[in-house]
Amino acid sequence: MPRHCMSAAALEAHGGCSIQYTHGLLMERYTACGEDEDPVSMALTAMRRLMRRRCVRPNEIGKLQVGSESLLDRSKSMKTELMMLLESESSDAEGVDHDGAGSSGMSALRDCVDWAQGESWDGRWAISVCSDAIIAGAAAV
Repeated sequence: MPRHCMSAAALEAHGGCSIQYTHGLLMERYTACGEDEDPVSMALTAMRRLMRRRCVRPNEIGKLQVGSESLLDRSKSMKTELMMLLESESSDAEGVDHDGAGSSGMSALRDCVDWAQGESWDGRWAISVCSDAIIAGAAAV
């Protein structure tokens, strides 16, 4: 989602550190946020694109989990911001933010799977959004 992007192989060549990114981190591209981008705006874009491309209506979502190492401002969760996409129709999606270095995305995804496999699943979709803007780069999926 970030506009500033370059090949990880080109970054290795420029920095003189062959295979550190492409093989060590399995990175294909290095991305960085612009002045007007942050983890929330990238997460909103990722979720909006997912819903549009898969034709998922807001009332068809029952679980929204967000994984990020980047905090918005410690007073409001990223999930609260993403709920704006679900407010156009009556929606009662549940979920939380998962904060933590490296494991937050997996934790958010695991909670969605557990919900869909559990007794409380009501047939609606579970969405896990992972968004970060850290020194190593920026991405939202």
